[in-house]
Amino acid sequence: MITIRKKLIATFLVISLFVGIMVVAVYNAGRNVADSFHELNDKSVSRINALHQMKIDSLVIYSRAVESTVEDNQKEIPEYIQDIRKAEDDFAGAYVTYSQALTNGDSVGPDRLIMDNWNAFALNSDMLTVLVQGATTDKNDIREMREKLEQSQKSFESVINENLDSELAHNQVLTTRVDDMERSLFALILAVLASSVMFATGLGSLVSYRISKPLMQLKSSVMELANGNYEARIMKVSNDEFGDLAANFEKMKDELREKDKMQNEFIMVASHELRTPIQPILGFAELALKGKIATPHALQKILDEARRLKRLADDILDVSQIEGGKMICKMEDIYINDVIEGVIQSLSPLVPPGVSITADLSPVDGFLKGDTERLRQAFSNILDNAIKFTQAGNITVSCSKLKDSDKLEIRVSNEGNGIPTEILPRLFGKFVAKDIDGRNKHGTGLGLFITKAIIEGHDGEIRADNNDRGTTFTIILPALTQESKGLAAQ
Repeated sequence: MITIRKKLIATFLVISLFVGIMVVAVYNAGRNVADSFHELNDKSVSRINALHQMKIDSLVIYSRAVESTVEDNQKEIPEYIQDIRKAEDDFAGAYVTYSQALTNGDSVGPDRLIMDNWNAFALNSDMLTVLVQGATTDKNDIREMREKLEQSQKSFESVINENLDSELAHNQVLTTRVDDMERSLFALILAVLASSVMFATGLGSLVSYRISKPLMQLKSSVMELANGNYEARIMKVSNDEFGDLAANFEKMKDELREKDKMQNEFIMVASHELRTPIQPILGFAELALKGKIATPHALQKILDEARRLKRLADDILDVSQIEGGKMICKMEDIYINDVIEGVIQSLSPLVPPGVSITADLSPVDGFLKGDTERLRQAFSNILDNAIKFTQAGNITVSCSKLKDSDKLEIRVSNEGNGIPTEILPRLFGKFVAKDIDGRNKHGTGLGLFITKAIIEGHDGEIRADNNDRGTTFTIILPALTQESKGLAAQ
């Protein structure tokens, strides 16, 4: 069964997965492009730094070579030459860095032009230092070489400056593009998140609709049911909690309809039963007042009907307590045989001629925990019915312990026509036993219903079965343990 919780979890996972995939995909794509621009920008910065370094190295070489031609600086010539060699080494390193930082499209051109001008400049520098170190004493040769060195240095510096200007402009473009790319990436992620929120909202609305629709149907049906319309229905449209709720609602509605029907029938029958003894009371009282009937006879009839009315009122009160779950049994250790014998003695005057009651009670197996008055009421109802429905023959009451069990079995059997088959399954309902064979017309029809509730309130059970000679009522009640029996006997 697909539950609502599973649907919500699945929806959340789908939304989360969709949003996650979209954000990761967009971020990775944008990050790759941005990284490419960052790499180009880093190479551009490396080339700019290398060009600056080469320019500085050329100026160092030029200045040291020129200073070596001054007569007053003859002693520092070795130091100048050392500075020149160091600057040449630095230039070589800077040139390698510059060449490696060039993109494929620039691999032919700038670095070759720089190297050609550098070679010319370095050659003039070397020739000047050779002349200064004593290769010639002709000042004109030195001056001429110095002029060549100056021209080659300016030419080299011009090439470096052109490349620097180009690289700086290129770097500015790259920096702008990187900034634009990062802003675009951020905007794209926001757009993806917004789209994901819209998707999540749409999917959430769909799920919400699927959840709220049956709830609204249930609300409408409950309102109709509250107004007494038992025809309101909820269609089961899914196999989740709402499907179970719809099925349970239909079951509850049927139960309420049945209870309402039973309540109406109970009120109707109870009203009729309450009016039945009132009419004789009024009639005999009126006749006695008019002197048309002897007062003692009228009072006796009024007393009989009043007792009947009280019995009916007591039964109705018991039914109300049972159905409201308020019937209370005051449990104590009792000897059930005493209860049964007391009931037999109290009902003996009602036994008609030709009918006898036989009690077969075990002297040691009748201990249990129960409410004496309630059990007396239950057994009185059963034995009273047995007397009413026995025209001739014997009524047997027995009590014994079931074999291999801590339960007592009380059986009340009579000899008669038995209970009609169609009534037997619902015998313990309200007013069902009323007027069976016309011999229970003065009963309330509630006795067996109350009896069943009392027995079940003692964790017992009761059933009725027809036999060859009549009907047997069987009551099963839990017995006390051996230790409790000893205490009860004392």
